[in-house]
Amino acid sequence: TSATVTGDLTALASDNNLRDGQLRDQAIETRKFPNSTFTLTSRVELPAGLATGQAVDVTLSGTLELHGVKKDVQVPVQAQLVNGLIVVVGSIDLKFSDYGVSSPRGASVLSIEDHGVMELQLFLKQG
Repeated sequence: TSATVTGDLTALASDNNLRDGQLRDQAIETRKFPNSTFTLTSRVELPAGLATGQAVDVTLSGTLELHGVKKDVQVPVQAQLVNGLIVVVGSIDLKFSDYGVSSPRGASVLSIEDHGVMELQLFLKQG
């Protein structure tokens, strides 16, 4: 019925320390905006097939905050009951400029596209 998921963006890492520095000080600016938060805005009805362990498709409606900007998003996910946990996986494409994220500048960055993919994997248990 409700959920808030916070991602620690300071843990983002690539295969290049110079590129990672650009993320901290430019672009996503993880020093200034260390977290991204998704807040569910609509109740999620789980299909009956979930109880039998069948993978089911569900859309999560919510607000994503990234770089200090909030946007309404729809996240298509797949949910499955596995060993008493509901495992949820999904992804959405994000346009960085929609969130005020500009391309980093520097010798270590030749080019960057105006989008990226946010992936999620959640393990939920009944409280």
